[in-house]
Parts: sequence; C-alpha cells; structure tokens
Amino acid sequence: MPQINIQVLVTNECRACVKVLQIIHQMRDTMPGLGVEIFNLDERSVIPDELSAVIVPATYVNGRLFAYGEFEPRALIIFLQRFMRIEPQTLNP
Repeated sequence: MPQINIQVLVTNECRACVKVLQIIHQMRDTMPGLGVEIFNLDERSVIPDELSAVIVPATYVNGRLFAYGEFEPRALIIFLQRFMRIEPQTLNP
C-alpha cells in the first residue's frame, strides 16, 4: 500500500477548518499508516513550497490539491482509493 500523507492548511478562526480536521482525524483512526500534517497559517507554520493556498482549509494528498473548503468524508475516501491506484511507484519493494 502506498504511503499517503494528508496536509491541511488552516487558520484559527475557520469553522470549516475544524470540520475538515475532524474528518481527517477520524480517517486516520481507520487507516493505519496515514500521515497527517497540519499547517496553521496564523501560527506562521513553515509551509512546503508545493503547498500554496488563498482559501482555507486547503487539503492536499501527497502534495496534490484535493479540496478547498469543507468536503464529505466519502469524497476523500474515493480520492484516496484513486490515488493509491495511480501511485504504484510509492510501493515499497
């Protein structure tokens, strides 16, 4: 199974950010090995160059934009399933 990392850009006063973080933390509980990185723009987190957003929350999977704003958990599950199929080079030999 490929290594999957979810990165989320958030701010402190963002209601949608709270909802997105809840979804991602629930998903992490059901998908062992799922990496999660949270970047709080209000706390001046050092953000990787490949992550850039003008809207929060911004959710990325392995550096690829998945969604701006809120989303349904099922949408992320479907995206992760597709992502795992198109990223076979990340499998460990």
